[in-house]
Amino acid sequence: MKFPKNKPLKSQKLRDSARGENCTMNSPECNSNPETVVLCHSNKLKHGKGTGLKADDRHAFYGCSGCHHWFDVGTADKHKKQRYYDVAVIHTHIRMRQKGLGVILDG
Repeated sequence: MKFPKNKPLKSQKLRDSARGENCTMNSPECNSNPETVVLCHSNKLKHGKGTGLKADDRHAFYGCSGCHHWFDVGTADKHKKQRYYDVAVIHTHIRMRQKGLGVILDG
């Protein structure tokens, strides 16, 4: 029996909120350039990722191009990446709430 996939939350407000922000991941490859920061999504299926689908926008962090690349294709072990991801998401959610986007995150 196949179960329907839940459609991940997509919010242009959350994605746009990354523009000009500081990177929250600060990985070994961080370039600290706010001009390259975007909303970077989790790589986990349980967060809504699938073939051709990004994870739910609530499972994302503000990441510079260096951290985004390190997280997606870097050679660090998955446990190290998970630790950096967990901290980055917490800091990103704090910044989003400071911007008044907390209602979206609570949904």
